Amino acid sequence: MEIELSLVLSLLFAIQTPAPRPQSPSSGASREPALTVPLRDVVESERAFARLSVEKGQRAALLAFFADDALLFGPEPVNAKKAIDAWPVVSAAVLDREPRFAGVSDDGTLGYTTGPWLRTAKTGEPPAAASGWYFTIRRQQPDGCWQVAVDVGIDSPPAGALRPVAVTVAPRSTNLTATDARGLPGVDQLCARVLETTGAPSAFTARGTDTVRVYRNGLAPMSGRPSAGAHRPI
Repeated sequence: MEIELSLVLSLLFAIQTPAPRPQSPSSGASREPALTVPLRDVVESERAFARLSVEKGQRAALLAFFADDALLFGPEPVNAKKAIDAWPVVSAAVLDREPRFAGVSDDGTLGYTTGPWLRTAKTGEPPAAASGWYFTIRRQQPDGCWQVAVDVGIDSPPAGALRPVAVTVAPRSTNLTATDARGLPGVDQLCARVLETTGAPSAFTARGTDTVRVYRNGLAPMSGRPSAGAHRPI
């Protein structure tokens, strides 16, 4: 599931994400590019989630930003809000995270962010340090706000300081075939057939986009078809 999910989600947004607008030269790595309005709102929604998580706790942030039907992978998919009910109201750790990559669909109703997360202990509490990467899909609501529809994450080595690092806008892929116009179900079926017949490395090489990202527990994210194609399942 973990391998297939990475491939399918990457292909979905490679199909739908518009190319970024040309940017003027940046004076520093932390300089934020000019974002289109829907993409800017998706990124800001993610950052607002992180701020609330640090200030009020992860439970409060998830209740505020997750849709009622949102799925949380841990690792199996479950209804996020039902799972949150079992969490302690007050956590001994602080979760913070920051988007590194982001994209939005052509119709402006779906968006995603992915980036590193860091969990640290509250002052005076026992150590609870952990780190990893998350992948979150947001869906625009009738009132214009963005709520989380799917959230999945991995544990991995620290990715350095969370901030300040600029968000990279996912480019639109140009290496997809006409059959991909059938949408995600068609892409998913093609990927499943390749996975079944030739294995994950061949699937990533044949069906992955130039910007495909693969997430595996314990490893830093793998980016691009060469890295993804060299991946060997654990």
